[in-house]
Parts: sequence; structure tokens; C-alpha cells
Amino acid sequence: MSQNNPLPNMMYHFTHFNIHQFRGFRNFNLDNLGRVNLLVGMNNAGKTSVLEALSLYCRSFDLRTWIEIASLRNMRQFAPSRFEALKWFFPKKSQTEDESSEILLKAQGHFKVREVRATFDERSVNPFMTSAFIASQVDIDQDNEGMRQDAAINVSRLSEPNREEPLSEEKRTFVLREEGDKLEIETEVKVNGTETFSFEHEHTLPVSSIIPCSHGFKRAQIMRQITHTKTEGTIKHLLKIINKIDPNIENLEILSKDGRRFSVYLQHREIGLAPITLFGDGVQRILDIALSLLNVQNGILLIDELEVGIHTSALQTVFTWLVEACRDYNIQLFATTHSLEALDAVLATVPDDSDEIVSYRLPNPITGGQLKRFGGNLLQRLRYERGLDVR
Repeated sequence: MSQNNPLPNMMYHFTHFNIHQFRGFRNFNLDNLGRVNLLVGMNNAGKTSVLEALSLYCRSFDLRTWIEIASLRNMRQFAPSRFEALKWFFPKKSQTEDESSEILLKAQGHFKVREVRATFDERSVNPFMTSAFIASQVDIDQDNEGMRQDAAINVSRLSEPNREEPLSEEKRTFVLREEGDKLEIETEVKVNGTETFSFEHEHTLPVSSIIPCSHGFKRAQIMRQITHTKTEGTIKHLLKIINKIDPNIENLEILSKDGRRFSVYLQHREIGLAPITLFGDGVQRILDIALSLLNVQNGILLIDELEVGIHTSALQTVFTWLVEACRDYNIQLFATTHSLEALDAVLATVPDDSDEIVSYRLPNPITGGQLKRFGGNLLQRLRYERGLDVR
């Protein structure tokens, strides 16, 4: 794939993404998407929620994706239960009611799924412990250890196998039973109204999410990914990406001094063999991004706070290889940022008249306003000729 001839808009996995209902969003439309899509705006504008909606859309029939995304926001001592975290995906019917309405997402593009709907059905709960009471407890694990919660997530999806065939409707119900630390799951699948145990109709899009400091809690996953690159013979591709940042890194190893706790080590031409933690958060985050790039070829990469861990002086170098890798591996990137330096560094990677990179400024959560799209020549002129802050 030539760098100077990116895929036309119609070939992107998503050309339009519409959030009709999800968390606090209503009728939120991202139109004319590019290869690289930057989401900018104030804190609490909903940038991370957009990434979450995209991830769920790509793998709407994978309950692990639902649970993982819900967990990313709740890595705190006083985090709500998994049920409560999942329930917050679903918009409230009103400010005064606890009942949730459905999630509704729609998209156009190369990906065949055209619509995803989901509802949360809280089937039963310990009669002495309401959801409001559970959420108010300070020591959830200790006070509610024996409590059982039952719920169901009902997901329906419309897919377009090809333009000659009618849309196909698939439904999946996940019945969740949570008691203490145990989570039991039952799944029911229907295709065009008929119950089936076959998953051959399932459409999924490779997707990976990177959040600030995710390399810290994804330690085991990163080691599995490195092992996979070695066993599959793709380690050279991983090193090629990393060498764009530090050409002295010769290899990666997974080693243990005591035979129990394993860590990632880098073979460095100048330093020798050293644990990756010695190289700081920047190299660890770049390794996380590089592994994700290999893992989501022909898919979607989601990065929350694109600039985190990367020094200002290295931004253009990092983003140049990131955009190149997205082209080479047919990846569509969605990223949030608060940094003008990051925005400028990304813009420097494409020609002035290219619509390959698009920026969306989300409305101010306090004063309101409209979603604004900046793309191609307009985005370049606003930044470089007028010096406007398009965040």
C-alpha cells in the first residue's frame, strides 16, 4: 500500500459512525471518517465514551469485550460491581428513574455490521440489597460477599453480507449470574429468528484499546503477545516497528530470575540485556502500541490520550511510524488527545490536501454546542495559517 495513495474513504472500516444512544450520548454522528481520527475536547466531553462505543460495535457479540471495557473505568478501590459497571453503558430513561433504555449504534463502511442494539435486563437481585444500596456501600467486597445478582444483556445486530442480499438479523442473550467473585454466563444465539448454536454468521472486526498506563496492568497480555510474535515468526515485524523509535533494540525476551515471576527484557546494543522498566513509560507504551498494531491488522486501533508517555521532541517520529503502520496494516485509528503538539505532529505526517486525518471537536459539556469536524486542507489551514486551537 503506497503512502501517497491511501485507501479511498469508502474502503475504510467505518466511513460514518452514529451513536444514537450510549451512556450520555444522543444522536451523535461522526461523518466522513478518515484513516486517522482524532477526538478532541474538554474533560468529560465524552471522548473516551466514543472509543468504548466503537469497541463494543466491533465485537458486540463478545461478552468479554463488554466486561473488559467496563472494567477499564473501574480500576479503583471503591469500584462498583461488574453488574453496575455494565449497566452504566446503557442510557437512563430519565434523570429520576433507575431504569435503563437501549443502546443504539449504527455505522457505514467496509465492515458489514450496520446496526447494534442492546438492552440490560436486571432479572433479579438479593431482595434486601437494591442496586442503589449496593452502589452506596463503601466496602463492597466485604459487606456484600454473599450477595447474588442476575441480569441479562440482550444484543441484536443487523449485518449486510453483500448488497444483493437483505440485512441479516442476529440476536444474542448473555445471562449473567454473579455471586461473590464468581461469574456464570449462559448464551443464547438466534439468526433471523431461529435459535442456533452456530457462530458462522458472526461478524467481528479486530479491535484493540490502549489507555494511559495500560502497559502496567496488561503485563500478562503483553507477554503473551510477545510470545505469539516469536512462535508465529513475526517478531521481526515487531522489532521493525520499535526500531523506528530506538534502532539499538535488537530483541525482546521474557525471563525470570526465580522461575515464578516473569518480566519483559530488551536486548539493547549499548546497554545490554535489561528489563523494559529501565527504559521508562515511553518505551513501554510504544511496545504496547506496536503489539496492538500487529494484533489488529485489517481492524481498529483505539488510543485514549495519544500523547501520554511520549516526550514532545519524539512526537513527530512516533506518530510518523504510527500513521505509516496504520496504512501498511490497513488499520483505522481513533485517538483522543488534549495536546496541540500531538495534533501538529500527526498533521505533519500527511500532505496538506489529504483527508486521511480528521479531527472532531466534541461539544463543551457545560455550555453545549455542536460537534465540529476539521479535515484535510481546512484542518491544516486552521492550525498553520491561522494558528487556531482546534481542540
